[in-house]
Amino acid sequence: SQAANATSLAQQVRSLEVTTAAARDAASKVSTTVLAVGQLVQAAEGGGDFVRQLAAVRAMGGDDPEIAQAAASLENYASSGIPTLATLRASFPETAAAVARAEPVAEGDAWTDKVVNRLTSLVTVRRTGPSAMANEGVDGILARAESAVFGGDLQTAVKALDELQGPPAEAAADWLQLARSRLEAERLLATLQQRALVRLSAARG
Repeated sequence: SQAANATSLAQQVRSLEVTTAAARDAASKVSTTVLAVGQLVQAAEGGGDFVRQLAAVRAMGGDDPEIAQAAASLENYASSGIPTLATLRASFPETAAAVARAEPVAEGDAWTDKVVNRLTSLVTVRRTGPSAMANEGVDGILARAESAVFGGDLQTAVKALDELQGPPAEAAADWLQLARSRLEAERLLATLQQRALVRLSAARG
């Protein structure tokens, strides 16, 4: 009886050791995943490629469906990188000028209308500042978008430019595509960070 009890106790101890080791390994893996996600975010924010950092995240946290899905979606940007906010700010004035030039000043098919529109397409004349922001036209849209961009609110800037129609919308299309790619990448990176931290908290008990 004593021998049986000793054997049972030894088995329980071995089982506890295995469980503890497994938990320790799992916690270590999750901690490494958090570190890998942090390195990925830093690389992505730099504007360059992040192929290596993304591969590390997938290797360490790919067993989690949410991490795997977000990482897979980020593959679209890994090689080319995502535009930085500084880049989008720097290119916005040129885009705004192109949008303003694309807006017809005179409506109609008369030769005078065509001449006026042709001349205004060669120069950039638009209202800016608080007074322009209250305007419902192209100038107002550009003023609101410009304020949002330089205020760090890219989502609001995109929403404003989405109101453009016709030639002005076409003139803003390239900048909008870059801005949307950044917003999407930011969303995916935030998902990775949040999920990695949730797993770390659960692993630590």
